[in-house]
Amino acid sequence: MRARVEHIETLMRRGTFLPETARAIEAELCAEWGITVAAFRKLSAEASRRVRSGWRQPKAIRRDVLTKLQRAFWRADEQGDAKGMTAAALATAKVAGVEAPSKVALTNTKGEDLPAYLHALATIAGGVEWFAGLQHVPSAAEVAAWVEAHRKAP
Repeated sequence: MRARVEHIETLMRRGTFLPETARAIEAELCAEWGITVAAFRKLSAEASRRVRSGWRQPKAIRRDVLTKLQRAFWRADEQGDAKGMTAAALATAKVAGVEAPSKVALTNTKGEDLPAYLHALATIAGGVEWFAGLQHVPSAAEVAAWVEAHRKAP
């Protein structure tokens, strides 16, 4: 019984045991474990109590937030919403503590600093990706043209 409660608890914490999926999971696990729906619901109620009891702890709150952000990412992906996916991914990175540094130091393969105009490029959203996709080091004029095309209006 304990292993079953822990399994359901894990599904809840991962965000896979949701209202929209609960009936399907319930039927699948009842068949797999050879138990009645009533017995399964008692197990899931205990798992739910365990999940809720841990919500006040910082680690549990962080895990819950990360689970919700992952679900937001998946939903945005299913809907083809690139902006939503990006927002969810950035928020997930921030909460998880793996956010990219806000200042990027660009150097060549010898460790020498690249020209200042390339540093400016790194501060604009998408600039690093554009630069990384090039097969050559862009000139100041190329960077200026790209920056002008991607500058946000005041």
